[in-house]
Amino acid sequence: MTLEFKLQAWPIVLNTLKMAWITKKAFFNVISLPTLILLVYCALIFKYANNIGFPLMLLFMGILGIGFSWLAIMCHRLILVSDFKVSNNLDFRMGVRAAKFLAMSFQIFIVASLVETIVFMSMLFMFNGHLPSIGLEDIRFWIKLFSLVLGGYVTARLSLVLPATAMDKKVSLKWSWVITRGNGFNMFAIVCLFPLFFNFIITMLWRENATDIENAVLSIATFFVTAIEVIALSLTYKEFESFYSQ
Repeated sequence: MTLEFKLQAWPIVLNTLKMAWITKKAFFNVISLPTLILLVYCALIFKYANNIGFPLMLLFMGILGIGFSWLAIMCHRLILVSDFKVSNNLDFRMGVRAAKFLAMSFQIFIVASLVETIVFMSMLFMFNGHLPSIGLEDIRFWIKLFSLVLGGYVTARLSLVLPATAMDKKVSLKWSWVITRGNGFNMFAIVCLFPLFFNFIITMLWRENATDIENAVLSIATFFVTAIEVIALSLTYKEFESFYSQ
């Protein structure tokens, strides 16, 4: 497959910020209630995590994953579906959609994690026998960073399956990898580097002994940042779909 399309990361970033501002009311209306429900559910899970067995914990985490998938799909469809209405996403098909979305997300996680682990262990093994022990920790940091970047690159190349799944397209990880060929760096910039700025700000605002109100506000902010990331991925998918549907 010869890829002629060249994705432009910077316009996507600018359009994402513009879209987030223009549709802020719609996004707030769409994600506010699901966000509140998921936050309460998360708090209950972590509060009683030590009092329930592993099978129940696995079940509750699966339900949480479906909930997050449901929210992400609504954000994707808000951008990609004309005349989007929340009422149209409260049926049985949405549950199936969310399960498929969660499965795709898990596949991406597994592949990216395997890449990170294999690269990290391989490079550590190669360098371990050729470096003095005094410098091993420093080189371990750079090896870890390199493996994380490579894992992020793989994640970015595979991430188009998520908005495609939200739109009921039958796709695979291979499809996303092939269609993003030649646009790896731009995909990495949009999927990994762009959200990094917002996530860094939120991380810096977290502090020890924070009040419950502070934690709740930052948790809600994390959801809205995630929504911005979803907008960026939706617009990226839209660019690819527009080009290949011609």
